Amino acid sequence: MKQAEVKSMDMTQGTILPKLVRFSFPFMLANLLNTVYNLADMAVIGQFCSSSALSAVSITGTATTILYIMGIAFGTGGQILVSQYAGAGKKEVFQALISSMVLLCGGIAFIVAVAGAVSSRPIVNILNTPAEAVEEAVIYLRICCLGVVPAYIYNTFAHALRGMGDSRTPFIIVLITSVMNIILDVIFIAVFHMGVAGAAAATSVSQLCSCIFCIVYLYPRRESFGFNFKIEDLRMDTALSVEIIRLSIPLAISNIAISFSMLYVSSYINVYGVAASIVNGVGAKLHGIMSIVTFAMQAAVATFVGQNIGAQKPDRAASSVYWALLTGIAFWALMSVVIMLFPRTVFRLFSDDPDVLDLAAPYFRIAIWMYLASSLMSPFLGMITGVGRTRYNLLVSLLDGVAARVGLSILFGTVMDLGLRGYWIGSAAAGYVSVILGAAFFFFGNWKKSSLVSNTKS
Repeated sequence: MKQAEVKSMDMTQGTILPKLVRFSFPFMLANLLNTVYNLADMAVIGQFCSSSALSAVSITGTATTILYIMGIAFGTGGQILVSQYAGAGKKEVFQALISSMVLLCGGIAFIVAVAGAVSSRPIVNILNTPAEAVEEAVIYLRICCLGVVPAYIYNTFAHALRGMGDSRTPFIIVLITSVMNIILDVIFIAVFHMGVAGAAAATSVSQLCSCIFCIVYLYPRRESFGFNFKIEDLRMDTALSVEIIRLSIPLAISNIAISFSMLYVSSYINVYGVAASIVNGVGAKLHGIMSIVTFAMQAAVATFVGQNIGAQKPDRAASSVYWALLTGIAFWALMSVVIMLFPRTVFRLFSDDPDVLDLAAPYFRIAIWMYLASSLMSPFLGMITGVGRTRYNLLVSLLDGVAARVGLSILFGTVMDLGLRGYWIGSAAAGYVSVILGAAFFFFGNWKKSSLVSNTKS
């Protein structure tokens, strides 16, 4: 009896824009759903809990993101190899490659989960969390740690699927678990009155289910997926593992650098009180919505470039960057009009606090320029990732996330004494460092001969 097959996409042939759209659209929807269920935590808490509870979830939002950074980085490192081997037609390597990804990510996930649970209180204190929100923030962060291991395993398989050109399956799984997360939010918070613990529990349960659903889907398709799910065949290939680590560590460091720089800036903002922390936290979630198209295009470009570099078609890879830029800018223009016309309406979805609503318009006047930077940088960063130049990604992130974001925020917020708005201006301006460096690499870098296939197991 013939096994079901994974619906992969060959991006080395055919018209470029339809391929990008077909790949990126499910990814956009998956990102939207991820953002929706993150916003659902805040919206339900805002309606049924205190302002301190909403502040706790807002402040710990970036901290919980850090928990998943290593999993995303190692998943992306594996995805780079999967896409290039798929483009080169060498799918016989997938069993060893995916096995190595699973073992690496599983081990790292356990370490991260334990470390996060143990250090949750120091993290909350470092963020200058308002006193009335400290205990709830600690509870939220600790419960979120329970979902780290299944989230890492799911991300491993999802990245492998995307490397093969299948973005549809991860979207369907995210769709199911996002709806589940929202339902559990309402049950745990509105019905059982569990507060922030309920929001965190809903997220962790949903992450466990995403892992289970992914395995249930892939097992009947294990032959076309290239991974047989046999325990005795689950082992780390030395050459491939070294290559995954080489690609992933710079991505992890760069993501951590950016996240910690955001936490550092947030710690200055949180000093201005609960209203400021809520605006900053909600703003970060709204940034996720604004970035749905650009991040989806970044992922599409990474896979598109990876497959075409593996197939030795660099000019086709370059064309995908131009199409992604045009798409991202068009979406930014549309969304900017909406949020500038209705700033208070957008923020009223999360809080009726007059102090929060008064900050909505000033925040958006600055934030739209941060959103534009994201639209411009994402295609370049996707291209850099696709060719495997993750060390350059690290350089960009250190200059953007550490030097520029922290330095400019302190310059505008503290030195120039612009206060809260100064920190927002610094964060917005920092993004253009990535734009400049990414564009420079694209136009002047020797990236068209960056195939990794010959450097690893054949």
